[in-house]
Amino acid sequence: MTTPNHIDSSTLLKSTPTWLSKIKTSIVYDPTTTEVGSNERKSNDVSLEYASDPAVSETLRLDEREVSHVSSMILATIHHQPTSSLVRDAGTLDDLKFFLDIDMSILAAEETKYDVYAAAIRKEYAHYSELAYCSGRRKVLSGFLRRERIYFSDAFEGSGIEERARSNICREIGSLQASE
Repeated sequence: MTTPNHIDSSTLLKSTPTWLSKIKTSIVYDPTTTEVGSNERKSNDVSLEYASDPAVSETLRLDEREVSHVSSMILATIHHQPTSSLVRDAGTLDDLKFFLDIDMSILAAEETKYDVYAAAIRKEYAHYSELAYCSGRRKVLSGFLRRERIYFSDAFEGSGIEERARSNICREIGSLQASE
């Protein structure tokens, strides 16, 4: 994981709802879909079905609030924005911010690791022409740069994480422009 060591041992990551959200976020993934949020909504549906299975809910001991928490985290990955409309309390909002930051942590990886990630994303979208891919990817990355903050949780404050992510994104955008 591309985060500071203190984040790796976080109790938030060890909580059942956060752990389950991370596992279930991309359980349904189709890179050819053009509908925004389709994969996340389908993953959420599978997760809710899974969590409502009596054997699972008894084993994991998930209550209704925790199932809602898992759902909120998965749906928040559609736009990677922690909105208070997705959560019931401030503690859950803090968890959501941290969860989204973990999901986006690859953006702050060291350059070599980020480049491997960027190449893997290109392979994932190999069904697009070079021009279409570069244009679409640049649009997504530029959206992250327009944000005041890429990372939202206190755990991701400082340590140069935000700056490193922005640097990687700018570098990739430059590479995409050169490929067009």
